[in-house]
Amino acid sequence: MRIFLRALARLTSLVAALLLALLFLNAVALVSERVSGANQDCVGPFVELYHLKLSDYYPDLTPEAVNDLLCTTWRLPWRYAPFTGSRLPALSSRYVNISSAGYRLSSSQRPWPPDRRRERVIFVFGGSTAFGYGVQDSQTIPSHLQELLVDPASTRPPAVYNFAIPANNSTQERIQFQQMLVGGTIPDVAVFVDGYNDLVLSDEPGGTAQVEEILNDSAYLRPSWLLLQAGRAMPISRALAELLGTGAGSADRESGVRRPEPGFVQGVVERYRNNQRITRAVSASFGVEPVFAWQPIPEYAYAPELHAFDDLGRPEYGPRRQVYETMSSLARQGRLDPNFLWCADLGQGATHPLYVDRAHYTGEMSRRVASCIAGALSEEVSR
Repeated sequence: MRIFLRALARLTSLVAALLLALLFLNAVALVSERVSGANQDCVGPFVELYHLKLSDYYPDLTPEAVNDLLCTTWRLPWRYAPFTGSRLPALSSRYVNISSAGYRLSSSQRPWPPDRRRERVIFVFGGSTAFGYGVQDSQTIPSHLQELLVDPASTRPPAVYNFAIPANNSTQERIQFQQMLVGGTIPDVAVFVDGYNDLVLSDEPGGTAQVEEILNDSAYLRPSWLLLQAGRAMPISRALAELLGTGAGSADRESGVRRPEPGFVQGVVERYRNNQRITRAVSASFGVEPVFAWQPIPEYAYAPELHAFDDLGRPEYGPRRQVYETMSSLARQGRLDPNFLWCADLGQGATHPLYVDRAHYTGEMSRRVASCIAGALSEEVSR
């Protein structure tokens, strides 16, 4: 018995020592992560991975400025939001600024709350492309739209607000819009920029699986579950998860390539059209004019040789092109909403890059999309 107790004591001491060592290593890694994070090079890995010449994508910015822009963009401080899953809090930085009301600032940004008596109020909804990932405030689609819609002869100047939230698709945008109407925030025009996220994301908001795990089995009440989550959050655990391909940066998620399932094309198209119908009906009840812009994507009507970020010939991209071909056919037949805008082929004939990464637009492409939208909102707009 004494031998057993001594062995047990040694084992306990060994386990305790290992746990203390693990905690110490995680503490060191966490401190190192926080200290190095403030000065992290966001451009270097980007350039090395894709062999890029930054001046082709950011001709007006220095490499240091691009690094600042990319670090801010990819470290946006996410917050939970009911119904849609996420929102962005107020942020003040050199290139990306978000108001306390939830919209990203644009050039010549009008004040909040808007005044519909004196201004034509336009809300823009969408995902990260409409938000403007990879470009500064002045180069987003809503920022260009604000500039393009200015008409000195108008008695109600435009007031454009960028309410796009990265990772939203047409379903989350519809809910977001409805929630704003319920709260009494009503624009004259609501613009929805869609296409990419409807292809790659489901209707479930980000974090749904984690919320289900917490609530469905009352996991948050079990100390063992809380300890497990704390362990998963440790730097070493996260590093191991990434190494094994089970973390948030695993290959499929990182590439954004959704493996097509039977009925994929029809499912994407019908979901989008149903969201259109609901949004149209709700808008009519509140006196809002909805506009639906179908956006460009690199795998459709764009030269593959200009896209340094991925092989657009991969078979996984085939179903995406089929969705766009189906939408093009429906548009030609007049089977979509009367305010549907076909902006998907704006990259056709391009001679230089129009994307700053796998999916997001350069300032020039953002302006092209804005011009497509502006042309429908005002015949006086000069493209």
